[in-house]
Amino acid sequence: MKSPLAVAAFLLAAWGGPGWAQRGPDGYVCSAETIFGIGGMDAEGVGEIMVRTDPDYRETGARFSYKVRERLFGRGRMDATWALPDAKSGAMGPIESLWLPFWTHLLDLPSVIEVSLDGAPPTSTPIADKTWLQIDRDGTVSGLRLSAKAGAAPELRGHRSFAYRVKSAGGLVMAGETFLLPDWKEASRRISWGLKEARAKLRTKRCGRFIILSRPFEPGKP
Repeated sequence: MKSPLAVAAFLLAAWGGPGWAQRGPDGYVCSAETIFGIGGMDAEGVGEIMVRTDPDYRETGARFSYKVRERLFGRGRMDATWALPDAKSGAMGPIESLWLPFWTHLLDLPSVIEVSLDGAPPTSTPIADKTWLQIDRDGTVSGLRLSAKAGAAPELRGHRSFAYRVKSAGGLVMAGETFLLPDWKEASRRISWGLKEARAKLRTKRCGRFIILSRPFEPGKP
């Protein structure tokens, strides 16, 4: 059995050596959560503001995310993200991405996603790139990310419901749900409130730190 010192040395090496442990944060995230209410049959919709800063607490950007999660266990069912380019008013830019978690084996890869807004007839989008899928080490797919850059993320703002179905190449429905979306006029007011709350945390430095593991440690730099 390995000694505690040997285990500690192994962990330091796995995480980039002593430099990683000594390095300061790459920045901070100041967040504020706003509850919007019902997100579905047994789910709640949650809005969250995230103000990101550099290591010196200088603001570098703000985002709003709307998440739907189970009421009982808190498991995520949907996560949509928008940038807030107008940091003062909280005005939202176009949707950036939409994350949809589900689970299936790689033996039958998802091929198409159908999306319906407000009960309208669905539109189909081929899943053109495997990088859209979250593929785990055990050979299962655990989710799908649709990005605006790829032209795949539907704009949810202004709509009251969103439904999707993921299908295999053979037409088998592999996953699907219907979600209720917030009142967007009320959401804009809450976003403005959330920005003030997040910035209050920034002023008092009550924010969570983050470290970018891919950035190499440089001696003499934080």
